[in-house]
Amino acid sequence: EESGLAASAANAIVKLVAPYGSLALLCAIYSVAILVGAVISNNAVVVLMFPIVVRMCEASGVPWKAALYTLTMAASASYSTPVSYQTNLMVSREGGYAFGDFIRFGIPLQLVCAAVTVPACYFLYKQ
Repeated sequence: EESGLAASAANAIVKLVAPYGSLALLCAIYSVAILVGAVISNNAVVVLMFPIVVRMCEASGVPWKAALYTLTMAASASYSTPVSYQTNLMVSREGGYAFGDFIRFGIPLQLVCAAVTVPACYFLYKQ
Protein backbone atom coordinates (compact mmCIF):
# COMPACT_ATOMS: atom_id res chain seq x y z
CA GLU A 1 0.00 0.00 0.00
CA GLU A 2 2.69 2.48 1.00
CA SER A 3 4.97 1.62 -1.91
CA GLY A 4 2.26 2.38 -4.45
CA LEU A 5 2.36 -1.15 -5.84
CA ALA A 6 -1.30 -1.78 -5.01
CA ALA A 7 -2.40 1.30 -6.93
CA SER A 8 -0.14 0.49 -9.89
CA ALA A 9 -1.29 -3.12 -10.10
CA ALA A 10 -4.94 -2.12 -9.73
CA ASN A 11 -4.68 0.55 -12.42
CA ALA A 12 -3.00 -1.86 -14.82
CA ILE A 13 -5.64 -4.55 -14.30
CA VAL A 14 -8.51 -2.06 -14.54
CA LYS A 15 -7.08 -0.52 -17.70
CA LEU A 16 -6.74 -3.97 -19.26
CA VAL A 17 -10.06 -5.51 -18.19
CA ALA A 18 -12.54 -2.69 -17.41
CA PRO A 19 -13.56 -2.10 -21.05
CA TYR A 20 -15.13 -5.57 -20.96
CA GLY A 21 -17.32 -4.78 -17.94
CA SER A 22 -17.53 -5.59 -14.28
CA LEU A 23 -18.05 -9.32 -14.88
CA ALA A 24 -14.66 -9.44 -16.60
CA LEU A 25 -13.12 -7.56 -13.69
CA LEU A 26 -14.48 -10.14 -11.26
CA CYS A 27 -13.04 -12.89 -13.51
CA ALA A 28 -9.67 -11.15 -13.39
CA ILE A 29 -9.77 -10.96 -9.60
CA TYR A 30 -10.64 -14.65 -9.40
CA SER A 31 -7.93 -15.62 -11.89
CA VAL A 32 -5.15 -13.67 -10.21
CA ALA A 33 -6.17 -14.97 -6.79
CA ILE A 34 -6.04 -18.63 -7.84
CA LEU A 35 -2.69 -18.10 -9.58
CA VAL A 36 -1.18 -16.49 -6.49
CA GLY A 37 -2.93 -19.05 -4.28
CA ALA A 38 -1.17 -21.88 -6.08
CA VAL A 39 2.07 -20.99 -4.31
CA ILE A 40 1.05 -19.32 -1.04
CA SER A 41 -1.66 -19.86 1.56
CA ASN A 42 -5.19 -18.59 1.13
CA ASN A 43 -4.85 -16.16 4.04
CA ALA A 44 -1.77 -14.62 2.47
CA VAL A 45 -3.58 -14.28 -0.86
CA VAL A 46 -6.33 -12.22 0.75
CA VAL A 47 -3.85 -10.07 2.69
CA LEU A 48 -1.77 -9.38 -0.41
CA MET A 49 -4.64 -8.79 -2.80
CA PHE A 50 -7.05 -6.87 -0.54
CA PRO A 51 -5.49 -3.43 -1.18
CA ILE A 52 -5.30 -4.14 -4.91
CA VAL A 53 -8.96 -5.20 -5.07
CA VAL A 54 -10.05 -2.14 -3.10
CA ARG A 55 -8.20 0.12 -5.55
CA MET A 56 -9.73 -1.77 -8.47
CA CYS A 57 -13.21 -1.19 -7.05
CA GLU A 58 -12.51 2.51 -6.60
CA ALA A 59 -11.17 2.87 -10.13
CA SER A 60 -13.88 0.88 -11.89
CA GLY A 61 -17.01 1.35 -9.80
CA VAL A 62 -17.44 -2.37 -9.15
CA PRO A 63 -19.24 -2.99 -5.82
CA TRP A 64 -16.83 -3.87 -3.01
CA LYS A 65 -18.95 -6.76 -1.76
CA ALA A 66 -18.87 -8.51 -5.13
CA ALA A 67 -15.13 -8.06 -5.55
CA LEU A 68 -14.19 -9.02 -1.99
CA TYR A 69 -16.48 -12.04 -1.97
CA THR A 70 -14.92 -13.13 -5.27
CA LEU A 71 -11.46 -12.69 -3.76
CA THR A 72 -12.20 -14.72 -0.64
CA MET A 73 -13.86 -17.51 -2.59
CA ALA A 74 -10.96 -17.69 -5.06
CA ALA A 75 -8.41 -17.68 -2.27
CA SER A 76 -10.24 -20.56 -0.61
CA ALA A 77 -10.34 -22.59 -3.84
CA SER A 78 -6.83 -23.94 -3.36
CA TYR A 79 -7.06 -27.20 -5.21
CA SER A 80 -4.34 -27.11 -7.86
CA THR A 81 -1.15 -27.76 -5.88
CA PRO A 82 -0.25 -29.63 -2.70
CA VAL A 83 1.44 -26.52 -1.26
CA SER A 84 -1.53 -24.21 -1.77
CA TYR A 85 -3.36 -25.37 1.36
CA GLN A 86 -2.17 -27.19 4.45
CA THR A 87 -4.72 -30.01 4.15
CA ASN A 88 -3.54 -30.70 0.59
CA LEU A 89 -0.02 -31.04 1.92
CA MET A 90 -1.09 -33.38 4.74
CA VAL A 91 -2.94 -35.81 2.48
CA SER A 92 -0.52 -35.76 -0.45
CA ARG A 93 2.05 -38.08 1.11
CA GLU A 94 -0.35 -40.36 2.97
CA GLY A 95 -2.63 -40.70 -0.04
CA GLY A 96 0.23 -41.29 -2.43
CA TYR A 97 -0.74 -38.32 -4.56
CA ALA A 98 1.73 -36.84 -7.01
CA PHE A 99 1.95 -33.15 -7.85
CA GLY A 100 0.28 -33.85 -11.19
CA ASP A 101 -2.73 -35.39 -9.47
CA PHE A 102 -3.51 -32.06 -7.84
CA ILE A 103 -3.19 -30.28 -11.17
CA ARG A 104 -5.27 -32.86 -13.04
CA PHE A 105 -8.18 -32.77 -10.58
CA GLY A 106 -7.69 -29.37 -8.98
CA ILE A 107 -7.77 -27.13 -12.04
CA PRO A 108 -11.12 -28.46 -13.34
CA LEU A 109 -12.54 -28.11 -9.83
CA GLN A 110 -11.29 -24.51 -9.67
CA LEU A 111 -12.90 -23.79 -13.03
CA VAL A 112 -16.24 -25.13 -11.76
CA CYS A 113 -15.94 -22.97 -8.65
CA ALA A 114 -15.13 -19.94 -10.81
CA ALA A 115 -18.08 -20.65 -13.10
CA VAL A 116 -20.37 -20.56 -10.07
CA THR A 117 -18.73 -17.88 -7.91
CA VAL A 118 -18.12 -15.10 -10.43
CA PRO A 119 -21.65 -14.94 -11.88
CA ALA A 120 -23.17 -15.34 -8.41
CA CYS A 121 -21.14 -12.40 -7.09
CA TYR A 122 -21.97 -10.36 -10.16
CA PHE A 123 -25.72 -10.88 -9.95
CA LEU A 124 -26.09 -10.84 -6.17
CA TYR A 125 -24.13 -7.65 -5.60
CA LYS A 126 -24.61 -5.67 -8.78
CA GLN A 127 -25.61 -2.04 -8.32
